[in-house]
Amino acid sequence: MSERQLRSEDELGIAARRRIAILAQGTRGDIQPAISIGDVLAQRGHVVTITVNRNLAAWARRSGLRIIATEPDYEAILASSAGHRAINTGRSAALIRMLARADRSCNAEVDQACLEAAADADLLVSTPMTMCRGATIAERFKLRHGILLPFPMLPTGSWAGDLSPIRNLRIRSLNRLLHHVTMEVWWHTIGRNVGGLRKHLGLAPWKRRPRLEEFPAALIFSEHLVPKPREWAHEHQFVGFCSLSQELRDRLGELAAPDGLDAWLSMGDAPVYFGFGSIPVRNASESLGLICEVARRHGVRALIGSGWSEYGSRGYLSKDLFVAPCFDHDSVLPRCRAAVHHGGAGTTAAALRAGLPSIVTSVFGDQRFWGWRVSALGAGMTMPFHKVTVSSLDRALSRVLAPDVAMCAKALGAKLRKEDGTCRAADVIEGWL
Repeated sequence: MSERQLRSEDELGIAARRRIAILAQGTRGDIQPAISIGDVLAQRGHVVTITVNRNLAAWARRSGLRIIATEPDYEAILASSAGHRAINTGRSAALIRMLARADRSCNAEVDQACLEAAADADLLVSTPMTMCRGATIAERFKLRHGILLPFPMLPTGSWAGDLSPIRNLRIRSLNRLLHHVTMEVWWHTIGRNVGGLRKHLGLAPWKRRPRLEEFPAALIFSEHLVPKPREWAHEHQFVGFCSLSQELRDRLGELAAPDGLDAWLSMGDAPVYFGFGSIPVRNASESLGLICEVARRHGVRALIGSGWSEYGSRGYLSKDLFVAPCFDHDSVLPRCRAAVHHGGAGTTAAALRAGLPSIVTSVFGDQRFWGWRVSALGAGMTMPFHKVTVSSLDRALSRVLAPDVAMCAKALGAKLRKEDGTCRAADVIEGWL
């Protein structure tokens, strides 16, 4: 146990050794912060239970935490023919509707998993996809309740809601309005799935959607990347990005680099990292050819993180190309030169923490927001995933490999590495107790 963890437990005293349920749901980018925070809380003596989507449950159980598997399987949804079509044509609204339908189809199973996790809990902690369920269970059993927000969902006049094609409309009232419109759309597609749970627990239906800003929240992203807007209350606390400790990575089986990767990294210049995480690439051979051609034009080596994509071959392919399964981003990415990725919060944080200039190829959700922030800070640029071609990626890579962008990314990375978002998030959660 680290000195930071020990000090927090000594300081908080009576807050230690309580039952905390974290209702996590989503892709790995949504689940991993909950696992990292839950591990710190468990090290401090708390009894921690976490709901995890079934396709990630076996991986999560290696942490040693109590894991309750739930539905749906987002990997299968995104990898389906319909998911691929939506991803490759930029139809983000269609993806959101698909996820909402999947959530609705297994409402009873998700409700049961959340209720099982919350049994005998002293505190409920929700994530965006479980916020309404968490608020409902907390209301029924009179539990304390807070939210982990991995991206900026709270209304603000500083930038527009996700439905806006322009990230900042320059008029604060319009920006705030679009946030509320975005949340209303979210409520009608996803939030109303909680109606059955409220009826089951004997609670009246909500007359209006619950306001996200009314709940205490730990903002698990960095103020260096997203300056705190003036509207956000004291109860909405920045903690910084959350990462897995080396000990936890070891338990999860991801501390050791894939066979041959360390030797490959050492045999030549720092490569450019290409990884699309939980966004499955439909035509892997075509994507592989695109990456190889862009790398050839720039005379750089390419390290491909396969994520949820199946490239067919993995490992050492040539002195200039390596395809790797899951690996420790915090140890490998600092050995790279730049990063091309989908803009998930976890991957964005890892690339920036490593000081890498980035090209964010966003698909939907918060990915577009992170691409905007990376570009606005001068640490990279962004483009929609469905518009990635050899020519567009070639031009983008020329830009991010420029010395001024590299220096900006390096300076931002130095600031991010000083943060300990995981322990700070655990502090905030203990404060809710």
